Amino acid sequence: MERKKWQIIASITINSVIIALELFSLAEVFFRFLPGTEPFKWYHSLTYYTNLGNTILMVGCILCLINDIRELKGLNTFRLFTVFKFTGVIVGLVIFITIYIIIILTGDLVYGFAVLGNSWLFMHTLCPIFGCLSFILFDNKQNIKKLDVIYPLIFTFLYTTMIAIINFAGGRVPYVSDLEEPTKVSFWFILGLGLGEMAIATGSAFLVRFIRQKVNARI
Repeated sequence: MERKKWQIIASITINSVIIALELFSLAEVFFRFLPGTEPFKWYHSLTYYTNLGNTILMVGCILCLINDIRELKGLNTFRLFTVFKFTGVIVGLVIFITIYIIIILTGDLVYGFAVLGNSWLFMHTLCPIFGCLSFILFDNKQNIKKLDVIYPLIFTFLYTTMIAIINFAGGRVPYVSDLEEPTKVSFWFILGLGLGEMAIATGSAFLVRFIRQKVNARI
């Protein structure tokens, strides 16, 4: 299905905004250049689901921009690029839903700033929301198949496996090590959290796919 020109322009605009926000946030995460930010070893940042997930979302937005430009020029677009963006969107929703579940359970909005730092607003809220809206409303209309749901699940599974290995080796476990009173976690806690995130990813993937199909059929 072809898009109207205004949809392509809207997709270019929103994806460009997401990329800008992601570049700023990820640069801050890895290089800590904002005033008052405590130093942090850059390679520890690679162990956070948030950072890796937002990196995938940013790359997906870049690939969507390529598809947008090609469609404006009347060229063929790549379904693989759309699937990559889909993966980033779902991972972003896992980040968004998980963190707001924690905020609701703790009843403390300050948690976002106190624990997650400067990246909270962009990487946990705006980028996931903008990414989902752009994918449903404006991005390339290429079909997302049921089997495509497996990609965000694979990412979450591999991430959970990595954290389990880090914990087993006695390394720095992300998130729990950021608390004022760091605590040790068991393999079963990591497994349970990973399964929970995979459940969120599965539900989000099928829901986004369903809504996107309905929207594409109407617009």
